[in-house]
Amino acid sequence: MRVKLSGMTKVSPVWLVIALVVVLADAARAQNNGAVELAAPPIPIPSLDGPIDFSQFQSREELAAPIQDAADSSSLTQPWWTENENSRLNPQIAAQGWTLEQLIWLAVENSPLVQSVLVEPQILQAQAAATNGQFDPSTFVESIFQDSSNPVGNTLTTGTAGRLNDHIWNNSSGLRAKNTLGGLAELSQDFNFKDSNSNFFTPDNQADTKMLMRYTQPLMRGAGKTYNRSSYVVAALAADESMQEAAKKIQEHAFSITSTYWELAAARANYKQIERGLRSLQELHDQLVGRSDIDTLRSQQLRAESAIFRQRAAQAKAWAQVQAAEANLRASVAAPLLRNGSGEELIPLTLPADWKSMVSREDELTTALNYHPEIQAIRTNLQASRVRLQVAENELRPTLNLVMEGYVRGLNGDFDAAKSFGDQFTTGSPSYSAAFSYLRPVNNTAAKAILRERRL
Repeated sequence: MRVKLSGMTKVSPVWLVIALVVVLADAARAQNNGAVELAAPPIPIPSLDGPIDFSQFQSREELAAPIQDAADSSSLTQPWWTENENSRLNPQIAAQGWTLEQLIWLAVENSPLVQSVLVEPQILQAQAAATNGQFDPSTFVESIFQDSSNPVGNTLTTGTAGRLNDHIWNNSSGLRAKNTLGGLAELSQDFNFKDSNSNFFTPDNQADTKMLMRYTQPLMRGAGKTYNRSSYVVAALAADESMQEAAKKIQEHAFSITSTYWELAAARANYKQIERGLRSLQELHDQLVGRSDIDTLRSQQLRAESAIFRQRAAQAKAWAQVQAAEANLRASVAAPLLRNGSGEELIPLTLPADWKSMVSREDELTTALNYHPEIQAIRTNLQASRVRLQVAENELRPTLNLVMEGYVRGLNGDFDAAKSFGDQFTTGSPSYSAAFSYLRPVNNTAAKAILRERRL
């Protein structure tokens, strides 16, 4: 007997009882027919009288295998909204997929923020390299012409002439260099030409040549590589500290790109889920409309339409979130390839990791102490302060220099400079001298104040 349910028609209790009896009878019949097939295998119970046969029990690996297979085939590891064929949200426009690593490298190469934070370290590195210029050898050339006419008060100066007239042309060229120990070396060659009206000036038209070697070495203040290379070391440490600050800013920018990337992935997944829910609601609404003359009410159709409208509003909001995430990602990366002139859709190709990462507090602390930019910057600053303190301690010492000098010399008339130059090495013997130079301020106020400042 068939009962039609429509409008406010009520079902008779008699028919409900009859239907319940039929269902229970069918269930009992199915249980009797399939009892043997559905019965679980008996659990082996070991006997206490004899040895236990472990072969009848499943091993731990066999018991864990189905669980592992289920985990490997779990649909949660590969959500339906991440499939490539369903990745495009708007099939009317072009789309391009990007991995997270590709976007980060594009940002490093093209982002104005990254380029700007790298300018200061490069400037400081150039300044550090400039401090090594003090150790570059320097060439020099000097030429002085002098024409003098001086009165004389002694006849032994000129003989008969009442004034001493000299014509002198001094020329000097050579090389000066400072080493990292603080020593200053000089090698020069002089070509001097002189003529005078003195009766005692002989030979006439003199060509005087002289090769000079001089070396000055600090023994106390200003001595040692630590002191003389301190300016370079401090400048290099400042550049390294600036590089650590730049690395920190770049890492923060990369983290911002990563966050925006996952925001885009989450917004796209949310949009797809809302879109799928909208299709399901539409199908449900169509079913309700199709059964309107059988068992559905007008109020049910209206509720379904209301749910569809709410879902469409949520879809529009989700699409706006996708567009905002794409705009933020393009602005963060700032690469020409991501300019949205053609309206391309950005598709994240890197999927969220669904595996657990074991983190050790000790290992992470060690890594942070060795590589964290802020800690490295502090360490670099401490090293620079230590170098400045060593410089201040060195400048507190008195100045004691060792000065050594040696030369060879030649002299000929008729302005014969070539012969005089040859006589330097063939006539006579080299001349040399050595001396010490000592200097100490009485109170040494400046050095003491600087040392006190750097110790603080």
